[in-house]
Amino acid sequence: MKAGWLGAGLLAAGSGWLMPAVVAQANVGSGDGPQLQQRYDAAQRYQAAKDLEHAAEQYRLFLGNAVGEIAVGWAHAGEYEKAANDFDEVLRLVPESQRWTRGSWSTRAC
Repeated sequence: MKAGWLGAGLLAAGSGWLMPAVVAQANVGSGDGPQLQQRYDAAQRYQAAKDLEHAAEQYRLFLGNAVGEIAVGWAHAGEYEKAANDFDEVLRLVPESQRWTRGSWSTRAC
């Protein structure tokens, strides 16, 4: 595991996610890849600079958006219970996000 994965690995371990799967999922799909990559790169820069508070924040935002993209995929596949569970996790990770607040998405509309 690369040093850059440390913060994300710690966050991921707490929420039951495997980071390599999240990163692989984040790099394909809905077109949110550039934003995900920017968050991840920013987290690595902060971590390399020993600014762990900002690194953790960027990793949290990265994970929240990556899980959100996975939830959208579940919804599009008709797996509404899985989508709802992932959306709940997103709201736990990034409750302040306008993108993922309740009412801004609908698994029935997919």
